Amino acid sequence: MFTNEGRSWGTYKSSSGAKRYISMDYLKK
Repeated sequence: MFTNEGRSWGTYKSSSGAKRYISMDYLKK
């Protein structure tokens, strides 16, 4: 579920299996 404001954010799974939120801009760098 993403709002217009939240589309710049994504999720990734850490090695521990916990879900953490990071910005898509960070992934592009």
